[in-house]
Order: sequence, then C-alpha cells, then structure tokens
Amino acid sequence: MKHILMAVILLLGSMPLLAQSQESPRTVVRRFSLTPQKHHLHVRGITIGISAHSLELTDTLYTRVDGLNLEIGPMGIIGGLWGTMFGFAGGRDDKNRRVGFFARHGFKAAREMQYPRYGTHIHGVSISLGGLTEDFSKGLIINGLSGFSYTMSGVQISGLLNESYQTKGVSIAGLVNHATRAHGLQIGLINNCRTGKVVQIGLFNRIGNRIVPFVNLRFGKEPDLGEEYAKRNRRDRHRRV
Repeated sequence: MKHILMAVILLLGSMPLLAQSQESPRTVVRRFSLTPQKHHLHVRGITIGISAHSLELTDTLYTRVDGLNLEIGPMGIIGGLWGTMFGFAGGRDDKNRRVGFFARHGFKAAREMQYPRYGTHIHGVSISLGGLTEDFSKGLIINGLSGFSYTMSGVQISGLLNESYQTKGVSIAGLVNHATRAHGLQIGLINNCRTGKVVQIGLFNRIGNRIVPFVNLRFGKEPDLGEEYAKRNRRDRHRRV
C-alpha cells in the first residue's frame, strides 16, 4: 500500500511537468541563426535570413527572437500588395459583415480570436524588406511594405500598411493603420480601429462608428468586444429562427 501511495504522489507531481512539456515546445537556443529554420528556435542575439516566420502555411514552428531580426520578408510583400487591394475593394467576413479599410470591422474580437499554437515572437528590433507577418512583437519594428501582427507593443513603421488585432504604442504607415484595439498613436493617410484609447492623425480617421478627418481621439471606457459580438450573434440567430 505504501508503494502504491508513493507511485500516485509521484504521478500527480509529474503532471504539471508533463503539461508544460506539451505546451512549451523543445527549442534550440542560439546566439545567432539563419532563418527560417525547420525546428523550434529561440535566439538571444541576431537572426538573418528570408523570414523569421516559417514559410509553411500551417502553424508548425515556434520562433522567438530576443535581439535583432533582419529578413527579406516575402510574405510581407505579398500580403502588403494583396491586403491593399482587398482593403480598398472591401468584402464580407464569415458573418457577412462588411470589412475593409473604411469599414467598422477587421480582426475578430478577443473571444473569437484563435491565436496560433506556437507563433513568431519578436522582442527587440526587426528590419524587414517586405514585413513581418502573423507575429507577436515588442520593440521597434520597421517594415518595407506591411506588418500583419496579432499583437504589437512599441513602435511599428511600415511603408504601406499596418494591420493587427491589438496595438500598444505608435503605429506609423504610409497608407493605412488598421487595428481592432489601439492604445497609443496611429499616423497614416487612413487610420481605423474598432476601439481603444488612441489618437489618430490622418485624412480619414475612424474609431468605432465615429469618423473625423485630420485628428481623431478617444480616451473613454472601452466596450467588451467579445460581449458585443455575442449579443449580435444571439440577435442574428433569433432572426434566423
């Protein structure tokens, strides 16, 4: 009985370690690396290459850079050109809501977001000819054409457009800054966010339903976007019934 009890205690004690090993991928830690790699990577130093983000379309690799990232960023080139055309043309999302540079909706609400299992995390300075895509970034991010991020904290400068779910800091784009939540400053010809505590400087500035040219700002209490979308979905289901 004593041996069985000890076995149970050891098993229960090892469960958090097992869960952690499943959630945190085993990574190769380096001071310098070329990118992309075919394994989970954590660089505390410098990365140079084609793209820090995996070029595969599926979320299979974890990459973290604490330091300096230098890359070509081909997906930023493709995404910048395609995103600009789609943003101006507009369209409908999976809930038949109008989306585009001038529309009210963009990235999904927090409770609808499905973040990648691994993802690309840049903490420091990144310089990309095309631009970072599908990343979580903190620091100074400079993109030749576009930046598409889940979350961005710090300063992001892109030649064409910035698009993210949440921006905290300064977002500067030659054409469009588009975010669901923006905390800080947006500077561009077109600035659009669903909500936030933000100052916008540009020709077209939209915060929620309010559109103001040149300078727009908001510092009030933010709505719960998840609850707002949930209420709308309940109304839609009731109408369909």
